Amino acid sequence: MKRLLSLIIGLFRKNKRNSTSYTAKCKHVFDGDSFSALKDGDTEPFEIRLYGIDAPERGQEYAKQSREELIKLIRNKSIRVEVMDTDRYGRTVAKVFRNGLYINLELSKRGLAWFYSYHAGADDELRQAQEYARAHKNGLWQSDTPISPRKRRKSNPSTRHKGVK
Repeated sequence: MKRLLSLIIGLFRKNKRNSTSYTAKCKHVFDGDSFSALKDGDTEPFEIRLYGIDAPERGQEYAKQSREELIKLIRNKSIRVEVMDTDRYGRTVAKVFRNGLYINLELSKRGLAWFYSYHAGADDELRQAQEYARAHKNGLWQSDTPISPRKRRKSNPSTRHKGVK
């Protein structure tokens, strides 16, 4: 009975998370996996964290390339935001699309972000994108020993999220 109740609650949460989708315009890119945006019709920007990926932190190899690529892909452009969750900093965690291109997936395929298995372990599409990038030595996978941003944050707390700029 407990298991059935957990399954029903999980399905409700999944449907609730995936039910919110809207268009917005990217205003500022903070790093390779977070930015501020204006929802169509709103005047106050809000923060979005890309679902399922984790980009290199400032000072880490490929951090600059990751941020620059996200800028090219979405800054000052209309995007579709599929809300998945809200993180502990109050940011919207979302899948982001521009003209049908799944931005989170694209950054992972290009080797500019890790698959964030800690938060999106069941997402095979993102996992396969990282495997593709690794096999083709794209971006950060050119290094023999890349350090994940999660490990970097644990060893250097000053690189953690600072809020809207």
